[in-house]
Amino acid sequence: MKAAHRLLSFVLALSMTVTLLPVSPVLAAETSSVAAAESTAAGTVTGFGELETQEIALAEKIDLDALLESMPSTLPVYLDNSSEVTEIPVTWYCLDDYETSNDYYFQFSPSWDTDAYPLLDGLDVEVDAPYIAVYLAGVTAMSSSSSTVSGNSNETTIFTYLTGTMGLNTAAACGILANMYAESAFKPTSSCTDSNGLTSYGLCQWNGSRYTKLKSWCNSNGYNYKTVTGQLHFLSYELSTSTYNYILKYLQGVSNSASGAYNAGYYWCYYFEQPANTTTQSKTRGNLAKNSYWPFYSALVSASNSSASSASAPVLSDYTTPGTSMTYGTLFTLKGTITASSAITSVTAGVYNSSGKAVTSASATPNSTAFDVYELDEDVLFSQVPVGSYTYVIKATVGGTTYTVLDYSFKVTARKLSNATISSIDARYTYTGSSIKPTPKVKYSGTTLTKGTDYTLSYSSNKSVGTATITIKGTGNYTGTVKKTFKIVPKKVSNLKVKSSSSKKITVTWTALKSVRGYQIQYSTSSDFSNAKTVTVVGTTNKKKVISSLKSGKTYYVRIRSYCKVSGTNYYSFYSSKVKIKVK
Repeated sequence: MKAAHRLLSFVLALSMTVTLLPVSPVLAAETSSVAAAESTAAGTVTGFGELETQEIALAEKIDLDALLESMPSTLPVYLDNSSEVTEIPVTWYCLDDYETSNDYYFQFSPSWDTDAYPLLDGLDVEVDAPYIAVYLAGVTAMSSSSSTVSGNSNETTIFTYLTGTMGLNTAAACGILANMYAESAFKPTSSCTDSNGLTSYGLCQWNGSRYTKLKSWCNSNGYNYKTVTGQLHFLSYELSTSTYNYILKYLQGVSNSASGAYNAGYYWCYYFEQPANTTTQSKTRGNLAKNSYWPFYSALVSASNSSASSASAPVLSDYTTPGTSMTYGTLFTLKGTITASSAITSVTAGVYNSSGKAVTSASATPNSTAFDVYELDEDVLFSQVPVGSYTYVIKATVGGTTYTVLDYSFKVTARKLSNATISSIDARYTYTGSSIKPTPKVKYSGTTLTKGTDYTLSYSSNKSVGTATITIKGTGNYTGTVKKTFKIVPKKVSNLKVKSSSSKKITVTWTALKSVRGYQIQYSTSSDFSNAKTVTVVGTTNKKKVISSLKSGKTYYVRIRSYCKVSGTNYYSFYSSKVKIKVK
């Protein structure tokens, strides 16, 4: 987990390792333990490894240069030309204006040479790449080995009000909490005045007429506008008005999942808070909701519900996830063990789209206290999931109650058409007068592509002979355009006949072809034509040639091909079958 603030009244063991910098005016530099040697082979970034330094907690804001110097100089990534993690050099930039902003939370995202390491289409560096979370307000993030949590007690009151009084789900509440932390660090008396003299105040930093309304509404309804309670009731009132009711309706409809938390955080920032740098700030707070608040509160609520309802709630351990993104066609092996104190009667694992529809899934009825998720691996086909955003969900039923033991969001990105090749590229294709035979085929990763929804196949030339270009354009699950040039040659000559009509002579006849420049006849005393001689016959309609000055009693082998001339270049057909003849 990346959260740097937690409830005082709850205890939760974290499962994700984080590296913390001490709260001090001077930060110690923190770098990845992975060797920082750069790979000499550049490539497309298709995914990311785990960043060792994930968060920094400060008692107060320090100099930006000092802060940047404490951040890692490399980023672990996966490249399309390597199966190993590669460390690439990076710098860090803040999605907000760190030096002038009054926020209590900042996201620093990586920046690198995208000419050498372009980012795969479909990935957003500010959403999908690892980032460093910087927390202010003197809140110290905890390590994964800590058995206690620390945070602001106001956070407890706010979460309970959002999910209890207002009836929002955990994901929606996480989205609002992320924004409140960034705006005020849950301090109801937090305030600031901008360069225009406009004062912002409270949990949501109300300003202008909204700040005036906060004070007047609380006074009229018996609340103190300086308290968490008064501001929460005013917030509920605001969301009930026509001006902001659409925001409440949106929050009521978000899925109770990690992606739902991101959407809630993004939407609240974009439409309710509307800070400077709105778009990037919305990403920042969406990420904070998804990666910090959601893991904590979803586990907390799940544990609370399980404790209240049944002591036999299932637990998933030793599991793997597909990462934040995976390329279309990538294989993923299901791993993990579900255990419970009583029989697990049903398990379902699957990938679901944003509408909650299963794209691929499988179920089992173990009727035992332990189940290996790998048993469903053969039927849950991650490699066939189309490009898009999904959740990987595992559910288990114990004692008649179904529990969600895993809800993981990820993306499937398009596969790059970079290694398409024409099968038998040295072969030539024959123009028959109406079509090209055989049809040129293109292979991609061992699979022959034909016209379909994921790519288009077209020819850029209709010449009867010469060269043409085959073009593959990726759509959907494939991206990019690949072009390959191939040869088109005249039709093969047929009906070749050879006779020895007189001493030292042979007569060669064949069926004439249309639209050719002429023919080439080869004859040789060797069956492999190693010492062949060539006779050229110019003219399309010619279909006979007498060859003389041969050796009597000698056996000869004869074959023929047609040719055309395009832009000064001769293009020859395949040779006909050879004919054997003994000269008189």
